[in-house]
Amino acid sequence: MYSRKSFNIIQNHYTTRIASNPLSIFEIPDSFNPHILSSLDEIGCLKLNETLWGFIVNWAKLQNPGLTNHVTNWRKDDWEEFKESLNPCIPWQSIMNLNWDEFYDLLIPCEPFLPAEKFNTVLTQQLKKACSPFSIKSPISLQFNETILNICQATLISSWIDKREDKPYLPAEIPYEFKLIIRGNRDGFSPDLFNLKCGNLQKTVVVFKMTEALYGGYNPLDWKFDHSTSDSFIFNFDRNQVDLKRLNRFAIHKKSGYGPCFGTEGLLAFPHGKRSILWMSKDNSNSLPILDYEVYQIFEKPKRANLAAAASSSLNHNGYTHKKR
Repeated sequence: MYSRKSFNIIQNHYTTRIASNPLSIFEIPDSFNPHILSSLDEIGCLKLNETLWGFIVNWAKLQNPGLTNHVTNWRKDDWEEFKESLNPCIPWQSIMNLNWDEFYDLLIPCEPFLPAEKFNTVLTQQLKKACSPFSIKSPISLQFNETILNICQATLISSWIDKREDKPYLPAEIPYEFKLIIRGNRDGFSPDLFNLKCGNLQKTVVVFKMTEALYGGYNPLDWKFDHSTSDSFIFNFDRNQVDLKRLNRFAIHKKSGYGPCFGTEGLLAFPHGKRSILWMSKDNSNSLPILDYEVYQIFEKPKRANLAAAASSSLNHNGYTHKKR
């Protein structure tokens, strides 16, 4: 129908009707066509919510009559059959348009049975979007509710530490504890204080808060000497984008009269005792005043259980049941 221009009027009529009530396409299960859902998603006429997602997941289950009602008894082949039915129905464009809370509630519990590459791409974009507001509250750890870092920023930083740019952690999978060592508005902004408290520490994350952005870096080594390492990086989160820059030669720079310095052309803190940072590149350098800053030391924590249990809890004997946080 959609391929013939002569049917444009009919197409627009039914597209409008379905877009106003997407659940109507599930009213006669045998007549549902996943391509209709995909078409609505592609033209931006679909808004995903808990009810619609539940219908989609439940429809995929019904396409495989051999599946038992108890998903805990599903074998590997059962999951593969279910995923094969579900994948053509997943409205990725609508998922991309969800806010972080909606994405967290609807999609993260379902991660084990979603296409890994697609999910990781959307997860990365969602994490980056959620890095902009500094007020986001964490359902995973209360630690990030009273700090400069929010849960999504900590998730991205943890992923970068382990060089997982293409496959970021979920917030519940963060493998590190972030121990707060210094907070500027509590402890002061002196280079001497930083060197005293952090000089011997390894695996530290430093973040600086500006009016509209966060800047920072990660050092896997100590701060007593110059170091070269490919495991160090600097980053910034602002309202429009997220940037990551990995360092190598002179990644960590010991400079008299300064606080933490990442590279000779990177991020230099508290130049000559000033409450600011220098964000440097080959072309220019910007002096940016600091509202606050924090230093964390990170520690590995015990491995968390596999998220397959969370996926199973999302599907009960009646179909799809959403599990609230």
